[in-house]
Amino acid sequence: MAGERPLDQPTLDEDVTVVGGPLLTSKSRGQEPDDEAPRFLGRYVVVDELGRGGMGQVFRAYDPKLDREVALKLLRRVNDDARLRLLREAQAMAQLSHPNVLPVYDVALEGHRLFIAMELVRGQSLRQWLDERPRAWSEVLPIMIAAGRGLAAVHAAGLVHRDFKPGNVLIGDDGRVRVMDFGLVRGTGETPGDGDTRTGGESRSRSDPSQELLPVASPLDTIVGELSRVSSIRMRATDTHEVLTSLHEELTRNGTVVGTPAYMAPEQHLGRGADRRSDQYGFCVTLWEAIYGVRPFKAETQKDLYQIKASGELELDPTRTVPRWLCSLMTRGLSPRPSVRFETMEALLLALERGRHRRRRIVWALGGVALLGGTIGASQLAPEPAPCDHAHERLAQVWSDAAAERIERAMADTELAYAADTWDRVEPKLQDYAERWTASRRDACEATRVRHEQPEALMDARMRCLDERLRGLRALVGILEDADAEVVERASSAVGGLPPIEQCDDPQYVQAQVPPPSDPELAARVEAHEEELARLDAQNRAGKAAQVLPDAQAALERARELEHPPLVARAELSLADIEESLGRYEDSRAHYEGAYFDARRDGLDTVQARAAIQLMHLVGDRMGQPDEAQRWARFAEAALERVSDPAVRASYLNNAGLLAGQLADYDLAIERLEEALARRRELHGPEHETVAAVLNNLALMYDEKGDYQRALALHEQALAIRERLHGPEHPKVAASLLNMSNIHRSWAQLDEALRLQLRAREIWKKAYGPDHPHTAGTLVNLGAIYAAQDEHEEALQSYREALEVLERTQGPLHRNVAGTLVNMGLVYEELGQLELAAEHLARGLEILEKTLGEDDPLVSLVLINTGHLAHERGDPDAAMADYERALAILGKTVGLEHPQAATVFGNMAAIHEERGQLDLARDELRRATAIRRDKLGPTHPDTAFSLRSLGRVQLARGEAAAAIEPLTEAQAAFESMEDHADALELTRFELARARWELGDDRGQARAQVLRARAALRGLEGDDHEGELEEIEQWLRAHPG
Repeated sequence: MAGERPLDQPTLDEDVTVVGGPLLTSKSRGQEPDDEAPRFLGRYVVVDELGRGGMGQVFRAYDPKLDREVALKLLRRVNDDARLRLLREAQAMAQLSHPNVLPVYDVALEGHRLFIAMELVRGQSLRQWLDERPRAWSEVLPIMIAAGRGLAAVHAAGLVHRDFKPGNVLIGDDGRVRVMDFGLVRGTGETPGDGDTRTGGESRSRSDPSQELLPVASPLDTIVGELSRVSSIRMRATDTHEVLTSLHEELTRNGTVVGTPAYMAPEQHLGRGADRRSDQYGFCVTLWEAIYGVRPFKAETQKDLYQIKASGELELDPTRTVPRWLCSLMTRGLSPRPSVRFETMEALLLALERGRHRRRRIVWALGGVALLGGTIGASQLAPEPAPCDHAHERLAQVWSDAAAERIERAMADTELAYAADTWDRVEPKLQDYAERWTASRRDACEATRVRHEQPEALMDARMRCLDERLRGLRALVGILEDADAEVVERASSAVGGLPPIEQCDDPQYVQAQVPPPSDPELAARVEAHEEELARLDAQNRAGKAAQVLPDAQAALERARELEHPPLVARAELSLADIEESLGRYEDSRAHYEGAYFDARRDGLDTVQARAAIQLMHLVGDRMGQPDEAQRWARFAEAALERVSDPAVRASYLNNAGLLAGQLADYDLAIERLEEALARRRELHGPEHETVAAVLNNLALMYDEKGDYQRALALHEQALAIRERLHGPEHPKVAASLLNMSNIHRSWAQLDEALRLQLRAREIWKKAYGPDHPHTAGTLVNLGAIYAAQDEHEEALQSYREALEVLERTQGPLHRNVAGTLVNMGLVYEELGQLELAAEHLARGLEILEKTLGEDDPLVSLVLINTGHLAHERGDPDAAMADYERALAILGKTVGLEHPQAATVFGNMAAIHEERGQLDLARDELRRATAIRRDKLGPTHPDTAFSLRSLGRVQLARGEAAAAIEPLTEAQAAFESMEDHADALELTRFELARARWELGDDRGQARAQVLRARAALRGLEGDDHEGELEEIEQWLRAHPG
């Protein structure tokens, strides 16, 4: 029935955008735009109409404020949801700044109609350009690559275009290509019907950031690190700062289709959520049409169109000559299976660029009887000619459809809630890695054997690099084929941790690698050992360190027997990594040091640098010896001068930032981590687990400095990456939610902290069950939230349940057991049950001393708590003894200029003040204030409290003039905060007292005291009877 079509469906030969239900069932017709053009839209003067379409009208207009012409897009009169969609378009485009994306200037409401102001581009659309005349593929490709860069920029901003087509690409008279019309854009993580549950970031994380050079610690390791108590400092509390703009709101129902049918991916026809691979599909439809002059799919109805797309049969013009490689790339991008397409637009564009710049192109003329009526399928592509046609054969021994099916079946057999989602995310990554490996190997061969532009020695070096990459892939595929729950959890990170293929295309990198032995027999044995080490590394990344430790120990012994130094150093590194994963820190340190000194002796610069970087982290963080870690940092810096590998440099910067943070040099930490973040993004793109890890570390440093909003913004970025990488039900997402909850708790945003913690708990319960340490860890954190809400019995019940699981699963002497006991002790102290508090704190302290050693920094944190408790129990001598011991530990580890030392000085000052030793109290507070001002900044709450205490003590010493400066600075700091109203008024009272003593306008001073009294009386929820009585006494003694 050619020529007939249902009246309710648009012609498939037209670029008509559809917004409605599933295309296979829905009926929809857009409203006509208003005919009459307005004279003004906001401040803009409408000049004439440029065009109109399904969404509204476009006008040329003049902006008198900025004296420029603009394009105005006016939405037709539709419902509120459609107006919100246009607002979202403007917001999405305004976020982007890229030469290949049309910029948005303004968005406003005119009556009930919305409009946006955009750059007015003088030129034509890609549709008009293509219609002028037939275009050769070599003419089309630069235009489409430029448009692809714009689309990639959209994706890098976390967005999906959803309607890429020739009509939405502009070619300016200046030659620049711009992607436009984002009326259908939405966030990459959004699918129809999903609410945006992100809130503002992950929180204070004490966990280690990434795999490879930065092993990941359990989130439970964060518990003990947050135990310190300071009697003179209260927690900062700010209102939850959560902003969900219309860009993040869902404007379509589940099952909704938005897009242009001819350019939509098959999954969009079914009403499924569009993602970046759906945009890639639309890009490849457009590219195919531009190259062949016809769209790849021919149909009369939308239902037929979907069925043809699902079959993968492609329409072409047999009279046009197109290179095989280009046809192959487009065919992959047009696969009905999203997982077969390129993982990212960047990957597709890289492949197009490589093909475009080949010196000798293999041209494939499409035509003749063999094409069977002018259609092709992916299976009909001609094989690559000799002499470089063996890459696929080698790859097939490692990665194939059969291997993929085995992995998918193994993951499904785990019955984990997120197993299927993990496989959907892992498969395209593996496929893309395999494709890039094949392309790189073919290029390495052709560069020497076909194009004759590369010497044989360089080809051999590139091939060795690719052989190493293939060994890593083989080892990982083998592990995934036998996946259990532990492997599934780490699968996405393990695949993301595969070394980059692109390094093997870098002559400088491959020529810097150690060549194999010249003896063929020894070379074969070394290669076999390298295969074994690749397996051990992959097993370690997959969480199987305990199982492979004996194999790693044996591998090192065999390597030593071969007497090949590079292999020995490599085996030492592998064993050290596994031992660190198992917490065998002394053994790990010995093998890292062995690898470092062996590598230095034998001139193995990369191994030397990697070992030193690992020792920075192991010795500094794991073993609590930051001074020693600084020595290894200097060794790493020296080795890096001779290493070109950017991944090693990025790992150094990350570890250097963490070390600086451990030493409380937060400005340096932020500087190093910012550079690490830039390098990670350059290496892996904006969405990678190591990028999320550095964002997390950077947020921690801002949180330590008291920049709560910046910390939350960075944590939100990390969480969004993890949700997109791993899926919303993955344990890594739960870890992020736990960290987010902790930061909200530390800033007294308890409702939000509770919500996030409960969500994390549900994810871990689904993944591991109720009796897993991670799940128990959420009970510990819930207990901390309940305690902060003064729900002490609920807190104790959560701690008891967690303690039972932790003692049973991790043993009675684990650090997490100690952390739970200490937290329970703090609750008993709040309840006034001081004997029980002392008992639990003592048990926790004993465990940490036995497991970590008596001089571990965590021991000093517990000693601060035991000192505080002793002070509460009326034993200041015991308290001072604990504080002095804590200072001794800090002096040996992080140094006495650390904020933790300032906490001790402040607590000791309180005892001196009670004893009337005001000189000693003043001296301790001066030291605490200097540390906090230097490390945390002058407006940090801790600094403000130290300043107030210092001013109070100086006032008590009769030094009213000396008290003015710290009290004035403290008052200014408290006034800049959203909370601490009580501290502000008490500081106001003390400052007024000082001014009274100096005789400075006593009437004004008394007025400030009255103001402080009134404000304190008006505060809700806080008991200030003691302070108010002190104010009343002062007022009676100082009548106006």
